[in-house]
Amino acid sequence: MATRTTSDMSYWIQFFKDAGIPVADAADYAVIFSDNRISQDHLIDLNKDYLNDMHITIIGDVISILKHAKDVYTQVSRDNEMKNVSSTASQIKRNATVASRIVRRILGSNPAASPLNEPPSTKDIQGPVGWVRNLQDR
Repeated sequence: MATRTTSDMSYWIQFFKDAGIPVADAADYAVIFSDNRISQDHLIDLNKDYLNDMHITIIGDVISILKHAKDVYTQVSRDNEMKNVSSTASQIKRNATVASRIVRRILGSNPAASPLNEPPSTKDIQGPVGWVRNLQDR
């Protein structure tokens, strides 16, 4: 999961507002989270004790923050999983085309080994001598 920078106050203010925390308290809590270097990765580990250690003690706020932290963590995890699935699916689709298999077979595992837009040199062509001679005459 991508980690937010601890100095991203606007993210934390929005996080607390989305949790239903009043704006004035949201700003205070955002400062507390930044001062304590809380990141998005820490949301799943938040609990009442940690919030109390940071002097966030209003029970309604604690409950709202914990519920919202769980929701945000779940959504971010789901988004990351979908990105991974999408990336894997597009890679599989890209590798599954006939052309990609032919190119991979000809070039091996290194597509940069031979540029596709250059004609082959006559020394690379193995075939009838007359055919090679015709290529050299062009």
